[in-house]
Amino acid sequence: MRILLDDELLMGIYTDLAQALEAGREQAAAQGRMIAEVFFDGRLVEEEELVRYCNGEDACEAEEIRLQTVNPSTLVRDTLSQAAEALQRVVDLQAQVGEMLQTGDMNQAVSRISEPLELWGKVHQAIVQCGLLMQLDMQEFTVDGVPAVTIVNSLAEHLRQVRDALVNHDEVALADELSYELADEAQRWQKLMSAMMDILVTVETTG
Repeated sequence: MRILLDDELLMGIYTDLAQALEAGREQAAAQGRMIAEVFFDGRLVEEEELVRYCNGEDACEAEEIRLQTVNPSTLVRDTLSQAAEALQRVVDLQAQVGEMLQTGDMNQAVSRISEPLELWGKVHQAIVQCGLLMQLDMQEFTVDGVPAVTIVNSLAEHLRQVRDALVNHDEVALADELSYELADEAQRWQKLMSAMMDILVTVETTG
């Protein structure tokens, strides 16, 4: 089994995939880079699948494993851009579902609400990951005077309120959360992502 870090053969003897990945991460870090994708014989391996291989749940039979690296700032920039697009989609979907609720179309609203909730989860995960990569202290980092961690926790609370309203079939509470509370949350998260992008640009500019 050949293990490549980008196009360079990773030297060493590794007893399992997890050990090889760790060696790859260390070598990538020494070059100021990080592993972004893993390929088995040219096939991209998803994170969940990779975890199973590393845990020994599935046997890795690939003849060649390629560890594709990227500059961390590039990864953060791309992730923030994708999260911003996803958040705009959330805003549009929330408005649509809110209109359905206001016209009394509860069944249609419920059938559509899963998509914005799933997207919120992806946006949340993306921002947390970017914060870690940027080594941001989410307690100290503020947006309009509000700590980033407060913004993150506020979203979790409002999503819980949405789920409670769904369970209780409370159309009024659900409409309020989607049309007002989560709409306000979206604005705060847009500002949060913009502030993070500003920090990234500053770091890249100053080197």
